[in-house]
Amino acid sequence: MSYQNKKVLIFNSDDFGHSHPFNMGVYKGIKSGVIKTSCVLSNMEGYSEAKELAYDLGKIKFGIHINLVEGKSLTENKLLVDSKNYFNNGYIDLLKKSFDKNFLNAAEFEMRAQIEKTLGDFKINHINSHVHTHSIPNLFNLVIKLAKEYKIPYIRTQFEKPYFVKSIKKHLTCKYPVNLIKLALLDSLSLRNKKLIGDNFLTNDYMLGVTYTGFMDKNTILEGLKVIDKGVVEVLIHPAYYEKEILKPDNYREFLITQDDNIINEIKNLGFIITDCSLKEE
Repeated sequence: MSYQNKKVLIFNSDDFGHSHPFNMGVYKGIKSGVIKTSCVLSNMEGYSEAKELAYDLGKIKFGIHINLVEGKSLTENKLLVDSKNYFNNGYIDLLKKSFDKNFLNAAEFEMRAQIEKTLGDFKINHINSHVHTHSIPNLFNLVIKLAKEYKIPYIRTQFEKPYFVKSIKKHLTCKYPVNLIKLALLDSLSLRNKKLIGDNFLTNDYMLGVTYTGFMDKNTILEGLKVIDKGVVEVLIHPAYYEKEILKPDNYREFLITQDDNIINEIKNLGFIITDCSLKEE
């Protein structure tokens, strides 16, 4: 990659199209200049609104956020959903079922539907997934196949360097040890998946947002960036904006990151070049 001897940061947000609070969180974060790109959930209730908001976001390029775990299926395949057409598999369920050929065929059909819907409404240059499900090896194989077919140049991987934020409070909740287990799994799968990508696609060297899922704020981001000596790191947040009652405090806190007037300069002061999934310097 052209940036391999430099420190490069992609400030990404997931879940554009999820619902009104997430749509506004992403929209305002892009408008503030902090979020440089976002990825789209094509099967969720906020998709139409996200499509309209995208018209006011200029040349921003988005990603396809493959979703096999939440909301309704576009293809209504019974191997993926319950009797009301809602996805009914979590990450572990998908991992177990990913060895079944019929299930993989159903997953590929659903992925295609989501990709084609998103490509019809957004300018796209990357692909990833809700709850990191495309890290599952056989699903990652499908994403590589589809990214090649639909000419999507960048695929997210999830390798995160371990780091520790000096805050006792963050490490006294049950979320933190669960995050560490998730980190170990995603790191091991990413090492395998990166070998498959090779030089065929763009990808990130590191991710930031797994160890401190549910705790993301400016401090966790800056501390995580300090352990990166070179390479491309994708910072991942899920910002939600609430006008009145804050229904998801963790996501609202992530929204506040995007409204910090100093965070971009602080990131640059750590030596990072800021870009998006095109990996072209601003």
